[in-house]
Amino acid sequence: MRLRVFCLVALLLVALLPTAAQAQTANERFPQLVLRENFEQLATDRLEQALTEAKETRRHTIEAVRVPMDTRLPAGNITYEVLIPNGLRYRSMMPVYIEININGAFYRRITCTMRVHVFEKMVTAAQPLQPEKPLTTADLRVEERELENVTYQYFTKPEEVTGKVLNRLVREGTVLSPNMLRNPIIIFTNAMVNLVVDYNGVKVKTEGIALQAGRAGDVIRVRNTRSGRTVQGHILDAQNVEVFH
Repeated sequence: MRLRVFCLVALLLVALLPTAAQAQTANERFPQLVLRENFEQLATDRLEQALTEAKETRRHTIEAVRVPMDTRLPAGNITYEVLIPNGLRYRSMMPVYIEININGAFYRRITCTMRVHVFEKMVTAAQPLQPEKPLTTADLRVEERELENVTYQYFTKPEEVTGKVLNRLVREGTVLSPNMLRNPIIIFTNAMVNLVVDYNGVKVKTEGIALQAGRAGDVIRVRNTRSGRTVQGHILDAQNVEVFH
């Protein structure tokens, strides 16, 4: 029985000898070890460079989502070229290529999956907000939020928003963006207004009635109370409409 056990152990050791020899041979063929942390640092440094080139000054962090494991390389001088093939993105995952060169010749490419988080102080809704109600400072607060993408639009100062109205219901905490806002209605249907006509630089005013409601800059129909004629004009302010002629 003991002899049988001894033989089995001996056979196992003999079987392992080629594996150890192969490992030694592999290490001799690929003597240089590049750690995972090195790849992550290369990708991070390239993204920091891209942020600098984009003149990004807002607070940001860089997250390594997937990075290759430690990698063995053959002998020789190692250099790297780090590329962002799809351009800089915010919040979404993006590949960063690391091209490895040995003695100036391309050897292999590895890919790191990274994510850039950029933060900014943005104007948000301090409470649920109704549409068409002029916003006041009490309706707003400034909070640091993460940008959704590179072209994300938002406001940083409450005074950029006060006096505007929302075009829809907004929940508390929502970041306000330009496409949610518009000017309030300042002229209502049947309101008395001044009709302003520009004759070669000379402005003439007469009384009129608004036949439509509108906001600053809108084109509405108005009636000249003297002539009874209906014309169109764009709203200058709450009292004046510049008539087309």
